[in-house]
Amino acid sequence: MRLAERFIGQIRPGTGVLAFMSSWLGSVACPDGAELALYKASKAALNSMTNTFVSQLGESRPTVLSMHPGWVKTDMGGDNAAIDVLTSTTGLVEQLNACAGKGGHHFIDYQGKAIAW
Repeated sequence: MRLAERFIGQIRPGTGVLAFMSSWLGSVACPDGAELALYKASKAALNSMTNTFVSQLGESRPTVLSMHPGWVKTDMGGDNAAIDVLTSTTGLVEQLNACAGKGGHHFIDYQGKAIAW
């Protein structure tokens, strides 16, 4: 969050995008899963802090995104994950470009689907 505070002045309000890497697991609407409780709590805390950060920016703010990269085949996601790294990163970049200039704060996945807070 401190890094975002330092860089916010460098982001163009009309077309700039500030993105935070969240997870759908940070949604309070996500079904409970005890094995992921600490990870879920950390992402819910990030979402809460991001909302507070956005509320302090005032009117001239860039688009702010909290983004879920998908369940990705990485060391963390494992071999059973749904998508590969290229699919995730390509989708994330597409969403950054698609959301530029929209304004507001959005919680979306790598395909642009809205996620409940």
